[in-house]
Amino acid sequence: MSEKTTEMAKAALRQANPLRRGMAWWVVGLEGLIVLGIGLYILTQPQAGGRVVLLLALYLLLISIERTLNGFRDRIPPAILAERMVRAGVGLTVGLIIALDAWQGFMTPPGPTGRCSFLCSRRSLGC
Repeated sequence: MSEKTTEMAKAALRQANPLRRGMAWWVVGLEGLIVLGIGLYILTQPQAGGRVVLLLALYLLLISIERTLNGFRDRIPPAILAERMVRAGVGLTVGLIIALDAWQGFMTPPGPTGRCSFLCSRRSLGC
């Protein structure tokens, strides 16, 4: 690899590092505690899990729209723009699917699901 490519890779890794300069360690710890709290809440309150998923999907949708708009505003190389647009497109797609499912319920299966349906189908086949 050329020296320029190596420097670009190092710069990208420095940006993705959660403990980069200027970021206090306690901020990263606080983010981790918040995520741990949300996870424990979902585990202990299963009926509230759907609402949390919907909120995360709406957050993903808003962030993806913002990243798409920033991608068109900023002057960046085409390769980076393509990567950003793919990431924004995936976020938009996933966010829309989850948000629309909460509204329409099109991903809800009509019959029994899970292990029971798997076992029942195996029994009917004579397995």
